[in-house]
Amino acid sequence: MTSVSIDNKNQEVKFSINTQLYGTEFVQEALYAYSKTCWVQVKGNPNNKLTVILKPKVDKINLKTLGFEFYNYILGLIQNATS
Repeated sequence: MTSVSIDNKNQEVKFSINTQLYGTEFVQEALYAYSKTCWVQVKGNPNNKLTVILKPKVDKINLKTLGFEFYNYILGLIQNATS
């Protein structure tokens, strides 16, 4: 996992994710789930590395933990798929 950068001015978090490591299908599923509570912007190659920007739709979401929670969500999806 790479670092998660927080942009307090724009109220968003930005991070990169390796889809070869985490699996494109799991990343896509997580992006869809997070699109319910965040504006989601994705750039990059879906078969390699994506840059993700999450901007909460409400102020109640903690920016400091949002990116890390996204990674944990993906890990949970992977764990559920392999058990």
